[in-house]
Amino acid sequence: MTATDADDKLFAEASRGGYVAVAAPGVDVLTAEPGGRYAFTSGTSIAAAHVAGIVALLVEKQADLAHAGARSILAESAVDLCSRGRDSLFGAGRGDAEA
Repeated sequence: MTATDADDKLFAEASRGGYVAVAAPGVDVLTAEPGGRYAFTSGTSIAAAHVAGIVALLVEKQADLAHAGARSILAESAVDLCSRGRDSLFGAGRGDAEA
């Protein structure tokens, strides 16, 4: 998992490496804070929430979806952001809930 900004550029402090599966928005995302406040936050943990949301949508459609199946669908439906195919910066690309 890694994080991108609104222009699909890699977050400066983002994870990099062969283990990156997909990317998701994670820069200046409006998030809830304690006390009923909101703030813009950045990080791969913010991007992970986006991917978790996509997986929740997948499980809603297919309740018996296994981990490997979800990972495969995420990779196959991702928007490629770098060199063609999987790479160590964006993995398969930016997760795409609509796809």
